[in-house]
Amino acid sequence: MTMPDPDPLMLPSEADRRRAVRRMRLVASGLLVGMACIFAAATHFQDLHPALPLVRAFAEAAMIGGLADWFAVSALFRRPLGLPIPHTAIIPRNKERIGQGLGGFVAENFLAPDLVAEKVASLDLSGQLQRWLGVPANRALLAGRVVASVPDVIATLDDVAVGHFLERNLSARLADLGLAPLAGELLGLLTAGGQHRQLVDDVLALLREVLARNQPVIAARVRDKSPWWLPGAVDAEIAGRITQALDEGLAELARPGAPARIRLEAAVERLIADLRHDPRLRAQGAQWLEGAFANPTVRTYFRDLAGALKRRLLADAGAADSGLVRQIEGALAVYAESIASDPRIKAKLDSWIVGAAHGIAISRRHDIGHWIAAIVANWDTVTLVDKLELEVGRDLQFIRVNGTLVGGLIGLGIHLLAQAMG
Repeated sequence: MTMPDPDPLMLPSEADRRRAVRRMRLVASGLLVGMACIFAAATHFQDLHPALPLVRAFAEAAMIGGLADWFAVSALFRRPLGLPIPHTAIIPRNKERIGQGLGGFVAENFLAPDLVAEKVASLDLSGQLQRWLGVPANRALLAGRVVASVPDVIATLDDVAVGHFLERNLSARLADLGLAPLAGELLGLLTAGGQHRQLVDDVLALLREVLARNQPVIAARVRDKSPWWLPGAVDAEIAGRITQALDEGLAELARPGAPARIRLEAAVERLIADLRHDPRLRAQGAQWLEGAFANPTVRTYFRDLAGALKRRLLADAGAADSGLVRQIEGALAVYAESIASDPRIKAKLDSWIVGAAHGIAISRRHDIGHWIAAIVANWDTVTLVDKLELEVGRDLQFIRVNGTLVGGLIGLGIHLLAQAMG
């Protein structure tokens, strides 16, 4: 797998930013000290050269500008020189309002639904997913991770609870469908293509075979039930006649076009119609289902089924050649191919992703804003000041530098203007 390109928006490390802030603070303070030294020297020697009063005016105004900007920058984060001057330590005193404003700004301007939807759509996440799943190693990795979590998940499941879950859901689904209508639909599907005729023929052939094999049993039963005084030959004759009659009846049912066969198929059609539409049969089916699922044996079966499923999954998850892993890999491969080959599936996935992101932006953006505000409010003052100085401190020190130099130029200009007017 290739490594992703470095993020162009990635900030320098915290140590680098601290060094930059410290370096710029030294520059600004050094410039202010330098202006003070120049002012002192120019004041002391101003009579020695006519240009020194100009230097003195520049340095004096530069000191004023530098000190004013130092006060302004310091007042944002703390009380200058620790003095209780009004409207200083602005950020520490207003951190809750700052947090609320920051959270509201992010919620309204960065998590606006249309912006989120537009950004998510431009990322082509479905295409990225398809390309990622198109790599066999990625599918194997994902399938392995999923199966590796199976034992932990299964360990939290109780056989009785899982059995109740299976029982409730199966009974609810069958109750929603209706046992009688479901049976009617199944029989209808079977009869629609004529498959039932072959099934009936097979059943009739099986019954005739069973009848032929059990002729001695039938003869014995007739002999046991007949009077003692009836001769054995008569018993044998009666048994033979019974067997022959049954075989001929089954053969008649198996013969296409025979009246008995026509009556049987008509009875099947009536049964299908009754199962589909008869409310009495629907009620009987629901009553039977309720009784069946209330049976302790059925409940025990579902509990045992849950235990067997757990053991099977655990055994497969721990196997070196897990069938579950292969199945998940195969499903992921099919899904990746479907995204690539079927524009409708890709469009549907894109629509789902955009809709999910849009829904989150709508339903959770204010919660995210409140969360940001709460984090800022819970920061201690030292942490808040440190984080803000770390981000903007270097630029604020530039303001001090600019204030010193611009103040000096303004002071020099005022001095020259005063001389011109005098």
